[in-house]
Amino acid sequence: MQDVPFDDLLGRSTTKFRRQEDIELLRKDITGHNILITRAGGSIGSELARQTANLQPKTLILYERSENYLYHLEIKMRREFPEQTIIPIIGDILDEKNFDTVLKTYKPNLIYHAAAYKHVPMVERAPLEAVRNNILGTYLITRIAIKYQVPKFVLISTDKAVRPANVIGTTKRIAELLLLGLNGNGTKFISVRFGNVIGSNGSVVPLFKQQIAEGGPLTVTHSELDFAQGKSCMKNSTGREKGSFLLLTRRLLCLEEMA
Repeated sequence: MQDVPFDDLLGRSTTKFRRQEDIELLRKDITGHNILITRAGGSIGSELARQTANLQPKTLILYERSENYLYHLEIKMRREFPEQTIIPIIGDILDEKNFDTVLKTYKPNLIYHAAAYKHVPMVERAPLEAVRNNILGTYLITRIAIKYQVPKFVLISTDKAVRPANVIGTTKRIAELLLLGLNGNGTKFISVRFGNVIGSNGSVVPLFKQQIAEGGPLTVTHSELDFAQGKSCMKNSTGREKGSFLLLTRRLLCLEEMA
């Protein structure tokens, strides 16, 4: 018996991030600069932290409101990247004063904004919290990013923002439109849309593993997007000089310039 790698579930070869010109664009934005990731302890944020550290930023700022997630991420990152300067910060994107202090202190060159509520049934039961976190929280930190002239800001969005039919899709679409309206204020704002991500918290694979351990039955759903490669494709958007939407579909990938 052995664990099955997520890649084996795709039914196709994985998409790798190989183009040298794209890597050089990323190095331009990341290597030797301060990089900040919100919701750094989440599944997307933690993988972003790992891949960003590979490009040797000056300082990697991990912004996370869950003490437990941040604790485990810090241990993992310091073990894997012992030479990397890592600043773990407990904080909420809705805490305007705290986030302002962080940007004033560290002056990041790039912000990856991964903090958001994403579980559809749960958020449907608490729509006002989704509005507060996904829209108001994004608005607050984008305003602070402009204040301190952060060169680039990347919003992690969702394919549910396409003709939204639920609270998550609607709140993320509004956040995308907010960023579109802010371009031209000294910060380049980019939105990246993800589909279902295999291996992320709340996705089908952890659920399957739990259901199998409990003796079944399995709840079947769809998902064809690999987790790590999704981060690699998302990182490609960082090198774009204009605001854009990177839509990661089941077939990977479709890029449409919006500026």
